[in-house]
Amino acid sequence: MNRFKKAFATVSLFLFFSVKLLAGGTGNYIIYSPDKKLAVHVFNVLQPGGKSVSAYTFYRQTANGSVLLLDTAALGVEVNGDTRLTGIPLKLDVQPVQLVTGKYTLLSGKKVQQSYTCNERVISLQYPEHTLDIVFRVFNEGMAFCYRVHAKGAATVSGELSAFKLPHSSRIFAQPYDKPTKWTPSHENYYTNGVASDTLPQTTEGYCFPVLAQTGDQWLLLTEAGLHGGYVASHLYYAQKQQQYTVRFPEATDGNNYGDNTAHFNKLVVTPWRCITAGTGLQDIVAADMVTHLSAPAAVKKTSWIKPGAASWSWWSDNDSPQDYKRILPYIDLAARMHWPYSLIDANWNRMRNGSLEDVVKYASTKNVGIWVWYNSGGPNNTVSEEPRDKLFDTAIRRQTMAWLHSIGVKGIKVDFFQSDKQMMMQQYTGILKDAADNELLVNFHGCTLPNGWNRTWPNLLSMEAVSGLECYMFKDGYDTVAPVQNTILPFTRNAVGSMDYTVTGFTNRKIVHKTTYMHEIALSILFESGIVHYADTPAAYDTLPGALHRLLMNVPAAWDEVKYLAGEPGKELVLARRKGNTWYVAAVNAGAAEKELTINWQLLAPGKPLTLQYMEDGDTPGSFRVTDVQQWPPTIRLHAYGGCVMVATVAHL
Repeated sequence: MNRFKKAFATVSLFLFFSVKLLAGGTGNYIIYSPDKKLAVHVFNVLQPGGKSVSAYTFYRQTANGSVLLLDTAALGVEVNGDTRLTGIPLKLDVQPVQLVTGKYTLLSGKKVQQSYTCNERVISLQYPEHTLDIVFRVFNEGMAFCYRVHAKGAATVSGELSAFKLPHSSRIFAQPYDKPTKWTPSHENYYTNGVASDTLPQTTEGYCFPVLAQTGDQWLLLTEAGLHGGYVASHLYYAQKQQQYTVRFPEATDGNNYGDNTAHFNKLVVTPWRCITAGTGLQDIVAADMVTHLSAPAAVKKTSWIKPGAASWSWWSDNDSPQDYKRILPYIDLAARMHWPYSLIDANWNRMRNGSLEDVVKYASTKNVGIWVWYNSGGPNNTVSEEPRDKLFDTAIRRQTMAWLHSIGVKGIKVDFFQSDKQMMMQQYTGILKDAADNELLVNFHGCTLPNGWNRTWPNLLSMEAVSGLECYMFKDGYDTVAPVQNTILPFTRNAVGSMDYTVTGFTNRKIVHKTTYMHEIALSILFESGIVHYADTPAAYDTLPGALHRLLMNVPAAWDEVKYLAGEPGKELVLARRKGNTWYVAAVNAGAAEKELTINWQLLAPGKPLTLQYMEDGDTPGSFRVTDVQQWPPTIRLHAYGGCVMVATVAHL
């Protein structure tokens, strides 16, 4: 008996939908992917005590039978604290399967030209006070579900029963959710490195989305998509008794105790999608695009002003530089020399001496460099004193502030320290994006929630943090050991669901000395995808690079056409390729202390095509380099301890 049949032998202990209980059919439904390889089985089960709960399983069809991806887990929501929406409905209406297709263009991301096909089915359950639509979409790449809750008036979603139950032999890469503090939640903890799926989280609050899971040769990426101001952002609680992950609403004390941790609505609310990418290899995970497929189309009509690109950033090297006009100018000059279109002026620029923000913008314009500026999101949601603050929380003040920024020529804003996933903060996020778009301002969120597809709806959103990035070399003890490992996990977890502002190429040692080589750090500018790429080090650090590496960092794209996984394993090493036009950028990093030699299947890129290739690798010491120009892919890649390499290959007639 295969694993799928065994699972359903267990399920048969429960009561499936039946004509006796429900109107409208046999009571168990299967929704297939367009290619018939994935399937979601939806049914009702009777739990001990007589409570009926909607449930689902998810499996893959193979030549050798069915492979269980997610075991039986619950569906449903709680409205006004009433769990009866999970029980036997008065009426059941199951709509026919509909084919849903779409095409769209992103202005930044790992693949700008997008298309999708999926099968959709809506199951409507009518209760005395509410109607619950459960909407399923099954793609060739995975599946997703959301809820539409219809009420007679004002109501509150107080929780979900939505759960994910991994097979027992699974292992996970997951980030513990923060305990609320002055600085958290910020989605900046370290990902676990392939621990058993029944491992308890380090915090009682559970895990953040996304969660990467492996069962044998099957890979899943669990996350949420299509978030909006009418709901909350969620995380996952591990229910040890049921051995499953359940959707958990924000903690009550998130955001300085400000706001409810429930979702208020009037007559109708559509929840975010619970999104599961399913693959038979890591290529399926790193290239996953379901998050934007499930998000609302672009709300910005005129987009010619939205330009992804690189930026110099003075704060990492000189924390107080935003407070002094003279200390900012060398970074603007650096951006001009490197042909980077932007420079970021970080926290406390409003205290600037020897000049003003208007002076900075005017100077930068003479160098063809656009200026971004930092803002505190607070508001009552945080007590962080960094400034400017109290400019973006109130709608009227925010619009006035953004109109002023646009009038003086500022190009973008970095907004920090949200510290909450509550509904009122989701409203602030989307309000910032809309008002910024109205004033032609680009946006980067820090100290923030997880990307969930907003970059499709609001293409002026170029990146988000939600990662333990380069700044941790200034204050997180042990980061030198953790960083190389995390760098091989992030492309399959955090960066798989959206642009990630890690900030890259920190060569200089801050408080914590790097173990990684210079080439490892340079490789991250390609390995990590972000619509705004912040180069963190000093002008001298870049000016002294060899010519080939200097030219590389001048030209690394901030929007891509394709991504390919080539080799490696999360937590150990990684080789990834990104394409822009007819040029492939290949980046490789080593997470370990031992030298490694990897054999790559270059046929995955441009088989049989003539090419010119520049191969940049570590030299004999961590700060040295070796650059080779060749006409073919190297037979192997050699990686030093904690090292890296980069290849830039221009292919004829790609």
